[in-house]
Amino acid sequence: MNFRSLEDLAQTLRRNLHRIPHDIDVVVGVPRSGMIPASMLALHRNVALTDVDGLLEGRALQPGIRRRKDRIRREPETWQNVLVIDDSVGTGGTLAEVRARIAAAGRDRRRTDRGMGA
Repeated sequence: MNFRSLEDLAQTLRRNLHRIPHDIDVVVGVPRSGMIPASMLALHRNVALTDVDGLLEGRALQPGIRRRKDRIRREPETWQNVLVIDDSVGTGGTLAEVRARIAAAGRDRRRTDRGMGA
């Protein structure tokens, strides 16, 4: 396994922002490893952030007081385009489990597999 710094992660994310759709309504971090890159991306795109359980329960992490009036769609019923992020992949089992949970909850409207690479 290769380890990288948070700065490497931030630079990789910034270099690849053009590869991420602009119509994302919420970024979902796979706990625990996906929460940091999910948070970074949600901040770059000014969209809602949650974890997998939050998506399935219909709740987002609340933004700070400054951000409450922004265009962030915090109401889960308005989320159409969901991006799930994990920053480590071994066998792919975790993402397969997450996909199955989302599908079982009826929230799998559109599926696109994309990777950013380094």
